[in-house]
Amino acid sequence: LCQLPDYVVRDELAQGTLVELLPELRPPPMPISAVMPTGRLVPQRVRVLLQALDRLRERARP
Repeated sequence: LCQLPDYVVRDELAQGTLVELLPELRPPPMPISAVMPTGRLVPQRVRVLLQALDRLRERARP
C-alpha cells in the first residue's frame, strides 16, 4: 500500500494496472503559495520552479 498524488499514477489507474483502495481515506488538498518580494527580479531558477509547480497543479485537477 502507498499513498501517491493522482498525477503520479493517473495513467496506471486509467489502464487498470493499479487499483485505488480506500478512496475515502484520501487526504484533503493542501494549498501551496509562492511569496516573493515586490520590485525585485525573479531568478530564472525560481521562475522554472514556479512554472513546474503550476503544471503539476493543472495536472492534478480532476
